Amino acid sequence: MKCSKSRSHLTDEDRFLIEKSWNIPDGRRHPSVRAIAKSLGLAETTLRRELKRGCTDGKYCMVLNDKGKRRWQYFLYSAEVAIQDARWQASAKGPRIKLTTSHISTIKVFLKEWPSIPSAYEAMVNDNQNESFPCLRTFQYHAQKGYWSARVNRRDLYNPHGRRPKHTPPRTAGNHNPTHRIDDLPEEVREYRVKGYAQMDTIHSGARGKDGLLTMILPADGHKAFVRKLRDLRQEIVHRALRSIARECRRLGIKITHILTDNASEFLDEKTIGQIFGATVYYTHAYAGWEKGAVENLNRIIRFFYPRPTDFSKVSQRRIKTLQWKLTTYPRPTKTRKVA
Repeated sequence: MKCSKSRSHLTDEDRFLIEKSWNIPDGRRHPSVRAIAKSLGLAETTLRRELKRGCTDGKYCMVLNDKGKRRWQYFLYSAEVAIQDARWQASAKGPRIKLTTSHISTIKVFLKEWPSIPSAYEAMVNDNQNESFPCLRTFQYHAQKGYWSARVNRRDLYNPHGRRPKHTPPRTAGNHNPTHRIDDLPEEVREYRVKGYAQMDTIHSGARGKDGLLTMILPADGHKAFVRKLRDLRQEIVHRALRSIARECRRLGIKITHILTDNASEFLDEKTIGQIFGATVYYTHAYAGWEKGAVENLNRIIRFFYPRPTDFSKVSQRRIKTLQWKLTTYPRPTKTRKVA
């Protein structure tokens, strides 16, 4: 006889059936857990978890007898103990509350006076303190999934400005108007076929730290990587680190002609950056990190050695130099399917 599969949880009848199959009189050979689970039509992990819940004296285990030989010791399974424990766990979850039509109609009334769902939810809870409402996340989830409309006066109050359609080019950044953008970058440079092309970015330290790292990589020059430690992320500190990288490039005989970076505040002085390297500076679109994927992958490798809570002010300069050597010699696939 097998257990019922009409529900996702075991019923009381299923637990009494497990008790009958598991509690075998002494003198008979006890079958394995896998064999009993197969005969009952249950998963082995489900049966093991249920036995752990309903065993009265403890968990079945392998012990040594008086002669030093190993044998299995099976404890009795009680269906009543398992049922009592399952009901207690179900009651500990609390009552199940759903988003009813009255909740939706109530919040729609407040949406006419407040500009967004969070503000309307706060006003609704303050005015109806004797009633119970689901959490704010439940209302936002249902509005986002389209289960109910949050439109008032033909305007979506959950997302007033609307979502950017998919498969559309990203918008340009509005914090500055650079001379060159990524659209002006030559195709052969973008495909890593011309040497002297560099991508740079910064890595912020922990939540309380103001310091970080300046990273730069040259994908067409053997993936040469540069890492500099920053005391903070001001422009003058970043320019000082870039001058150090420029001196090292001159020592190695590397000429940088194109630089691609994002629209962060520390990189907005394109004139100074271009003068340091004698190169043209290009900027990506806003919130489009994939456009400088080489340096983003470099930052991901750095996070492997130094996870996100790391405070880089406590990392020595010697370790930074060792990290730069590791990043340059790190084997990585290129666009030609060869390992650099």
